[in-house]
Amino acid sequence: MVDFMALDFPAPAARPAYYTPKEFAVLFSYTASWAQRMAREGDIQSVRLGRKLFIPSDQIEVVMSRLLNR
Repeated sequence: MVDFMALDFPAPAARPAYYTPKEFAVLFSYTASWAQRMAREGDIQSVRLGRKLFIPSDQIEVVMSRLLNR
């Protein structure tokens, strides 16, 4: 049995196109460095605009499937 805290995610239509690492990590109750590490290791897709890192909102489902299948 998986024991996890219920998380409240925005509906896909209400999500922004991209999240900053901090915004993305807050959705899962983690830190920004966790999201940056996931992007750096290729676990999730990310986009760079200059020196800033952005994570597409569709990566929420990718992370959820990984967390549920642990």
